[in-house]
Amino acid sequence: MKKYRFLFLFIFLLTACFPIVETPDNEIQELTITDPAEMSTNSDTDNLECLNSEMSVLGKNIAAQFEYVSFEQIMTWFCNGAEFEDILIALQTEKVTGQPAQGLLEMLVTDLTWDEIWQSIGYIDE
Repeated sequence: MKKYRFLFLFIFLLTACFPIVETPDNEIQELTITDPAEMSTNSDTDNLECLNSEMSVLGKNIAAQFEYVSFEQIMTWFCNGAEFEDILIALQTEKVTGQPAQGLLEMLVTDLTWDEIWQSIGYIDE
């Protein structure tokens, strides 16, 4: 199971790093990146040093892949200490199980591993 998880994660991270998105009408276009200084932020991300342009590119690419989560939410999780890898896993787990990514990331902070989290939500067997 761990082999497949790492393979899935590798492929997913690889695709998240390319600044190209497919539009609903199946046309490929380059993803435009907003400069962090110009983006509208909420109170959770105001004046945070973690919003540099490299991190913003990753956050934008993740947001482009998961339409139900905003760039601002992804960057809030990142700026609050979550790694992009964990954010991707949480979002993919939410997509498959329906469990909110926010709750999964909160469980991760309590020193649970992803395997333990997946077992606790019934996604995998013990």
